[in-house]
Amino acid sequence: MRLYFVGGIHGSGKTTLCRNLAAKLRAPHHSAGELIRLGGESQEVRDKTVRDVKKNQTLLLSALNDLRNAGTATVILDGHYTVVDSTGAICPVEIEVFHALNPSSLVLVDSEPELVVKRLRERDNRDYSLTFVEHHAREEKAHAETISRTLQIPLLLLSAYATADALASQLVSPNAIHYGVS
Repeated sequence: MRLYFVGGIHGSGKTTLCRNLAAKLRAPHHSAGELIRLGGESQEVRDKTVRDVKKNQTLLLSALNDLRNAGTATVILDGHYTVVDSTGAICPVEIEVFHALNPSSLVLVDSEPELVVKRLRERDNRDYSLTFVEHHAREEKAHAETISRTLQIPLLLLSAYATADALASQLVSPNAIHYGVS
């Protein structure tokens, strides 16, 4: 199965981009959260924090294996390189999880922190500090780069304004994708 993993912090625009990409590539799009909920009791609580990061990742991998076993050829998966635990700490998703996901490409959707704060306020009716969002975005990018380098999986850094057409052309042209982001 060809898996395109599109990551970014909450509110970065990854789900909108993935929906458009799914239509362009005629491939199913799933959010990691959706697959986790299908696999069992999600450990994510209402405020987007995760009680049990490891359990969530186990549920994700199980649900993804079900898709593989069903013969799904291509999947666009949107999720995170880091999650916020119930204490408010930013936790990197273990590299072993990405190894098990076995993505063909990694994408990081990078948005201006001010835009993310605005989107989260409008969408979730919740205020996040600009400082926290900036810190989370830096951690997300750093961990995406680490995963890319460690597993030698192509990583593409996109702005939140990127189009599905632009992403699709990058994904089907490996020469345009590089390992790690400078």
